[in-house]
Amino acid sequence: LINILGENNEHRSNVLAAACHYIKDRLSTAIHIKKMIYIKCDAYTTAVGLRNSMQLSLSTHITAGKTARQQSKDFGEANVFNALAEMKALVVLDAFEGFEQDLENFLGALFR
Repeated sequence: LINILGENNEHRSNVLAAACHYIKDRLSTAIHIKKMIYIKCDAYTTAVGLRNSMQLSLSTHITAGKTARQQSKDFGEANVFNALAEMKALVVLDAFEGFEQDLENFLGALFR
């Protein structure tokens, strides 16, 4: 888990994005990471919108590269959690200030 601290502005997000690109460029040599998923929180979202956005973003990344039939399958929260449990993925969350409790609940359900 990497936590980047600083003012809530684009500079911090740019540093995080640069770190993600650096890691992504080296995924072929990474033993423990096979996929990277970057999710940036919309500053105007609600807690419910945050959860839905995270689920949609994760399911989109998980089904990327699969057949149209597999992609059209409704990917509920349990499916996302099960799929992530089988993946060697680095999930990067950016700009989630103010949603710490919601994020804790979501991640708590993920790691059960």
